[in-house]
Amino acid sequence: MSRAGETVANPATGETLTWVVTAADSGGSLLRVDVVMEPGRPGPPVHVHRAFPEHHGVKAGRLAIVVDGRERVLEAGVTIDIPRG
Repeated sequence: MSRAGETVANPATGETLTWVVTAADSGGSLLRVDVVMEPGRPGPPVHVHRAFPEHHGVKAGRLAIVVDGRERVLEAGVTIDIPRG
């Protein structure tokens, strides 16, 4: 089980993930992970979260994300909420 402050690097996707709030910290109500991605890398594969929504906020750079088959490019300072499913 991950702990707040723990960092994991995924060389396959170029992501570095740092757990900020875990399910253990929040009684299962929140998981917050800060993700740093290498520019030009594909990131995680297409996936669906059936049990919970996602919230993404871009701190620096740009993030291309596909929701409902539509690609959006988010700039620094922009957030997006993605409903579950």
